[in-house]
Amino acid sequence: MTNLTHIFEEYIVHRKPTSMAVESTAACNLDCPFCRYGQSAELVGQTAHSDIERKVGNVDLALYRDKILPSAKEFGIKQIQLHFQGEPLMNKKLVEMITLGKESGMWMQFFTNGLLMTEKKMDELLDANVDLVRFSIDGNSQDTYKLHRVGGDFDQVIEILTEFASKARDRSSKVKIQWSYIVTSNNEHELESARKRSESLGVEFMAKVLNTQDVSWRPKISSWLKDYKSKPCQDIFTIFNVQWNGDVVPCCYDVEGKVVLGNLVDNTMEEIWRLPRFKEFRKRLANAKAKPEEEPEICKSCPAYR
Repeated sequence: MTNLTHIFEEYIVHRKPTSMAVESTAACNLDCPFCRYGQSAELVGQTAHSDIERKVGNVDLALYRDKILPSAKEFGIKQIQLHFQGEPLMNKKLVEMITLGKESGMWMQFFTNGLLMTEKKMDELLDANVDLVRFSIDGNSQDTYKLHRVGGDFDQVIEILTEFASKARDRSSKVKIQWSYIVTSNNEHELESARKRSESLGVEFMAKVLNTQDVSWRPKISSWLKDYKSKPCQDIFTIFNVQWNGDVVPCCYDVEGKVVLGNLVDNTMEEIWRLPRFKEFRKRLANAKAKPEEEPEICKSCPAYR
C-alpha cells in the first residue's frame, strides 16, 4: 500500500499541464449576462462582468516578461492563452505580450469580443505572428447578439471580423481565425445562418454550449444539450491558470479567485505545482469518485463535470 501511495503521489506531481492561461486583464468593455457562470450552481439570472467582486487590473508586463514566461518555459508550457476574464484588447500591452511569448517559443492565442480591434491593431497582431484569435459572436443579428454580448454592436464586430480575415489572407498569414458561437435558448434559431456567414468569410466556425445549470439558458434542440463530463476532473492537468495579479487558481471556473494555490510573484510554476496545498488539491480532485466528501468544495458544483 505504501508503494502504491508513493506512485500516486509521483503521478500527482509529474503529470503536468502544457498549456497556460494568463489573464492579460480582468477589465471588459461589455457586460455579458453569463460572464460569472463559473460557479453556476448557485448563480442564476444576471451574472454579468460588473458583478465580479475581485479587483480589476492588467497583468504587469515586467511580471509577465521576467517571471511568468521564463517559469512557464522551464515548467514545459508550450501554449499560452492571454485571456481568462476580461477583454484582452483592453490591455494596451497585449501585442507586446504576444511578441514576447513567441520569442519564448510559445504558441500564442486569445479570445475576444473583437469590438476594440482597430485596423492598426490588426496589423500589429499579424506582425506579431499571433497563432489564434477567436471572436465571440453569439448571434447572427443585432437583436439576438445583444442578448448575450450586452453593450456590443453586431454589425460592427462582423465588419471587424471580415476585415481581419481579409488582411490575414492578403498577407498569407498562418493565423487561425475562429468564430465562437455559444448556443443558448436565445440564439439557436440563428445557428445555421451564422455558420453559413462564417463560411462565406473564410473563418472557422465553432459552436459550443454554455456550461450552466440555469435551465433558462439551455437550448431546446436536444442535440445541443450539454453532455456533462465524468469525474474526476482532468482539467487541472491540462491547463495552468494565472490571474492578472499572479494568483494561480485551479481552473477557469474560479472567476473570483476563491481558491488561490500560489502566486507567481513569489514562486516559480514548478515550486507552486509542488506546494503541499496544490498537491493536496489535486489528490482530493483525483479521488472525487472514491471519496466525494473530500472533493474540493469549489469543484462539487462544477457546471462541466458530474
